[in-house]
Amino acid sequence: MTGTPKRMHRAGAGTALLGAGFVYLAAEAAAANAWKALPYSYRTNWISDLGAPVAGVFHGREVDSPLHALMNAGFLADGMLFLVGAILLARSTPAKRATGFLALAAAHAAGMILVGLVPETAPAPTASLHLLGALLAIGGGNLAIMLAPRRVPPPGRRPSGGMVLGLVGLAGFLALTAGGAIFPHLLASAGPGLVERLSVYPITAWELLTGLALLVASRKSRR
Repeated sequence: MTGTPKRMHRAGAGTALLGAGFVYLAAEAAAANAWKALPYSYRTNWISDLGAPVAGVFHGREVDSPLHALMNAGFLADGMLFLVGAILLARSTPAKRATGFLALAAAHAAGMILVGLVPETAPAPTASLHLLGALLAIGGGNLAIMLAPRRVPPPGRRPSGGMVLGLVGLAGFLALTAGGAIFPHLLASAGPGLVERLSVYPITAWELLTGLALLVASRKSRR
């Protein structure tokens, strides 16, 4: 592969990943700002509350998200842009673990699409698809960034931040799932929304940081 295709793949991957991170954060902020029930809490409210189309009490929480369609569109766009960025990233950098990385990126994308298409307030048994989507999105996303190609872009200069971010995200994911089942009162005290974001935001941070690094590398190589 010549330098030009590599540079184009890096630029495309960087643009897609930056877009994924910005679209998600913008949709979340807009939907939270438009919340109508009580003031939306990043600490106590689940992220999926923002995508719920039904206003009312859900699992003991007041849910009322006028911009639920925007939040769900953000979920969909984030997942698809993440997958596009992952494919282009794998093409731009030789990596032995590219297959595993792409499989996990696809799992994350599928999970985000499920979360966006099936809201948490969907009737049973359809609602189980939302839970499956959340598991795929959070688990697959954190594992994917841990397996992402590390030579991005200068080989051997520094360790991959994806490994650290992924470990933080998986710790949050474990606290959210197993910890919530074993110590529900502790999860409630810490704030389920805060713990959930501890498992989600590392993926978003990786999208933004990696996207920026790829665009900078593409610009340098062009010079």
